[in-house]
Amino acid sequence: FKNSFTINTSYDHYEYPYYYHKCDTGYSKTTTWEIGGDCCSWAGVTCHPISGHVTQLDLSCSGLVGNIHSNSTLFHLSHLHSLNLAFNHFNHSHLSSLFGGFVSLTHLNLSSSDFEGDIPSQISHLSKLVSLDLSYNMLKWKEDTWKRLLQNATVLRVLLLDETDMSSTSIRTLNMSSSLVTLSLRWTWLRGKLTDGILCLPNLQHLDLAYNWDIQGQLPKVSCSTASLGFLDLSGCGLQGSIPPSFSNLTLLTSLDLSSNHLNGSIPSSLLILPRLTFLNLNNNQLSGQIPDVFHQSNNFHELDLSNNKIEAELPSTLSNLQHLILLDLSHNKFIGQIPDVFARLNKLNTLYLGGNNFGGQIPSSLFGLTQLSELDCSNNKLEGPLPNNITGFSSLTWLRLYGNLLNGTIPSWCLSLPSLTTLDLSGNQFTGLPVHLSTISSYSLGILYLSYNKLQGNIPESIFSLVNLTLLDLSSNNFSGSVHFRLFSKLQILENLDLSQNDQLSLNFKSNVNYSFSSLRSLDLSSMDLTEFPKLSGKVPNLMFIYLSNNKLKGRVPNWLNETRSWLHELDLSHNLLTQSWDQFSWNQRLNYLDLSFNSITVLDLQLNKLHGTLPSTFPKDCGLRTLDLNGNQLLEGFLPESLSNCIDLEVLDLGNNQIKDVFPHWLQTLQYLEVLVLRANKLYGPIACLKTKHGFPSLVIFYVSSNNFSGPIPKAYIKKFEAMKNVVLDAYSQYMEVYIHLGLKL
Repeated sequence: FKNSFTINTSYDHYEYPYYYHKCDTGYSKTTTWEIGGDCCSWAGVTCHPISGHVTQLDLSCSGLVGNIHSNSTLFHLSHLHSLNLAFNHFNHSHLSSLFGGFVSLTHLNLSSSDFEGDIPSQISHLSKLVSLDLSYNMLKWKEDTWKRLLQNATVLRVLLLDETDMSSTSIRTLNMSSSLVTLSLRWTWLRGKLTDGILCLPNLQHLDLAYNWDIQGQLPKVSCSTASLGFLDLSGCGLQGSIPPSFSNLTLLTSLDLSSNHLNGSIPSSLLILPRLTFLNLNNNQLSGQIPDVFHQSNNFHELDLSNNKIEAELPSTLSNLQHLILLDLSHNKFIGQIPDVFARLNKLNTLYLGGNNFGGQIPSSLFGLTQLSELDCSNNKLEGPLPNNITGFSSLTWLRLYGNLLNGTIPSWCLSLPSLTTLDLSGNQFTGLPVHLSTISSYSLGILYLSYNKLQGNIPESIFSLVNLTLLDLSSNNFSGSVHFRLFSKLQILENLDLSQNDQLSLNFKSNVNYSFSSLRSLDLSSMDLTEFPKLSGKVPNLMFIYLSNNKLKGRVPNWLNETRSWLHELDLSHNLLTQSWDQFSWNQRLNYLDLSFNSITVLDLQLNKLHGTLPSTFPKDCGLRTLDLNGNQLLEGFLPESLSNCIDLEVLDLGNNQIKDVFPHWLQTLQYLEVLVLRANKLYGPIACLKTKHGFPSLVIFYVSSNNFSGPIPKAYIKKFEAMKNVVLDAYSQYMEVYIHLGLKL
């Protein structure tokens, strides 16, 4: 049996994330299997103490790669009571009907093992099954097989079938299995209407039907008063209507998830006082009304998620009784009023999300005393006033998001000194100042800092740049003034994103004789800063991927240090500047997928032999100063030729050859009096070549390449006469569909 497989225990984290977390990589139980030894001592093998028959075989996470064929010696183990082959790779093989021959099996686990196809009807012969796990395979149930299994396996207690295909079966058949204790059917395409018969199964404690969108309908009224359910997950089932108050009959519930449905109406107060409920998730519904003010001191809530609904009014004062709460998510609702000062007793709170509401007033002082809080999000509200200068909590805080409010005053020093903080977002407020002294900033864990769209003014304090682990800095859209020397950034060894854009009064002096390095810099945004010179970053930014320098006064040629980024550069924005010189250096970059050079004074644009794709811009402005446009050999440019190209009245060279442009001949280019070179060869142009509209058409043209298209008809005689009268002209107009082939001149 072992020799029929290849052993591979190297589970790739990205390709097999589920395996990676479930299995100990690098070990297979079969490594202890040696011929000549006692097989009952091998890892994964258990034998009967008297008969010596193999009764249990556990080869889960053993890296078995191959097929289990009908002639496999596995099926000789007729005394098996337990078989576990989970987390192996059986190469999308079908489940053999011989699995139904293990008539003594009580436990069968074949989960996450790359089986596919129909589940054989013989599986229903396993009448002694207590536990069956076929989850996370591409297996499909036939309705007859499913019904027979539930009829025959009368002692079945655990049934796990997540992500198998039950689209041909009905949810009604579940009512007959009264022995079930645990039933998990997530993502199985189960159909039918949910009834209270399932919720009231006498022994059922754990029911998971999440993400079966075809269940739909309404939540049933719970008629039984002695239901055993402790765990119920009906998230993502397309359920509609309101939550029945009779759900309070499920008195043993500890976890209830009704998220991602279409439930409406208000939250029944009886639901919030279930005595054992610790987890309640009603996220992403259409619930309205207000939160009932019924939380009592004996509640057991650990997690409460009511986010992404339409709940309104003020928060209830009895939130202060949720002393066991670890997570509270009320974000993206319609709450109003002040955030109540109820957090003093919630000393176990780890995560608090209140963003996306209409809260006003100041942030309550009791929040700043929480020592276990790890994530706080109060963004996109109407909170106002200054932040306190001193706090006693937040020692465990890793995320603080207060963006999109009306907070003002100076940013207190504790924001940049919290020992565990990694992300701070204070953007979109009305803060006017930053802490100045270096000693006030000591948050070496801080990696992401957003301070954009405030009213910060004065010089950028050098203390900002003591944040040695910073990976993203956004100071854009403020009122900074003065100058910043790049020597201040010398400690930012792992900086990945720098955004100083849209500081109208900020000027930067870039010095080339200082020792700084941005060896890990990935994104640089210095747009809207009135820069007149490119930053001198030669040898300092070898791994830049995103560069934004738009809306400045940059002129001249792109600096050589941009060449050093050619292996990584993906996006470059140099729009709204005064650039004029050649851009032929971009021909080396094969990774560039976004380039914006609009609103400049460029007279030569050479982008040939790249991999640009899509269509040409539809509007070339009337004041276009372009003299050379070379997009030859990109091969993927398509669509029509924009007639607005005729607005480029100074155009001398237009080369669009070797692409996929499909259009008729662009006769409107005849008015360009300086056009000397027109190359349209090797595209998909069709129809006749238009005749000269006036005797002055194409007055300067000396090179005319339109071969390898789909033109038809003769070359107009006016063209031939015109070119015959010119010296050193090159005319290449051959096409297999044309009646003649003509070339004139010595240069061809």
